[in-house]
Amino acid sequence: MSSSSPILTLDGVVKRSYSDPESGESREYYFGSIRSDLIKSLTFVPVKEASKKTYLEEREEDGYQRPGSATRMRMFTNYLIENPLSVVPPVVLSARGTWEFSGRGEVGSVKVYEAAAIVDGQHRVGGYVHLFEKEKQVRNVDVLILSDLSLEQEVEEFLAINNTQRGVPKSLNVLLGGSDESVIAVQLDEDPNSPFHDRIQQVTKSKGDLFTLAAVEKNIRRTFDHGAFEGLDLDSKLDIMMRYWLQIADAFPEEWTDMDANPRVFKLLETTGLIAWSLVATDILGPSFDPGTASMNWDRVKANLDILSADGALDWRKDGEFQGLTGEVGGAKIHKKMQSLLSSVGAEDETNLESWT
Repeated sequence: MSSSSPILTLDGVVKRSYSDPESGESREYYFGSIRSDLIKSLTFVPVKEASKKTYLEEREEDGYQRPGSATRMRMFTNYLIENPLSVVPPVVLSARGTWEFSGRGEVGSVKVYEAAAIVDGQHRVGGYVHLFEKEKQVRNVDVLILSDLSLEQEVEEFLAINNTQRGVPKSLNVLLGGSDESVIAVQLDEDPNSPFHDRIQQVTKSKGDLFTLAAVEKNIRRTFDHGAFEGLDLDSKLDIMMRYWLQIADAFPEEWTDMDANPRVFKLLETTGLIAWSLVATDILGPSFDPGTASMNWDRVKANLDILSADGALDWRKDGEFQGLTGEVGGAKIHKKMQSLLSSVGAEDETNLESWT
């Protein structure tokens, strides 16, 4: 242990130990809590590559975790605000031999000499930190401290926890353990700036809901099916989904007003329309995205939408050219028509270009 003075001393810590009956080896770990205004300076996340945005400290040297998601962290902040009495599972820290327990018996204090690695719970910690930085609310963050793991053992613990953990409250499943697509779907429903704010059925159906969470999750996955999006992070996908659908809303203003109609007149805001636009995203978004710079050519996207929204191009009326076509079959039929429109205009542009050369 370092001979220098500790950064901080945590009081009220409970020590536990267990041993392997065959080898005789033993291990200690501790239970305690850290205030949310202090935990950022006492921890770091060992990541493979730096996050585009995070509320935590990160280290890439010997990192093994994927970059954090600021979206997940903010969603957890909102969860804490809306559920002040919720019981949250403890964060798992690896002290790497730099936190020292002292005391008589099982209760004592821990002297902290260096920051500990967050093995499990970076989005929870980020949510607590963001809550403090945004609202100045201080919460106690429960922690389980593994005191003396080697880096190899730490990675093994990370894999074991993430592959087998149970007991997280159901209301936290999407926030902490759900797919990126499910997190994006929830954010599309809850963000006031989203084109689908309060329009996605998360649990029970409400008046005004357009789609189920499962349908949106499935079609977000479709939207990013193009190879150009391989490895794209959650926050970038959320931004693309927001802008893509906002541009669709701008391109089809009459159909978009159908959102509040009863009964609805058009198919665009039915699941059929969601499927069609998610399928054609491979034709519109994929070729417009530069993986090297992780940037979208939104002018090119708009040009494609202008083709599809031209007078007479697509008839979204329920009693129009796609009458009776719904769900997967209907979405695929509309997508085929969209592809035909895009390819015909593309071929016409090439012909015009050749005539000038």
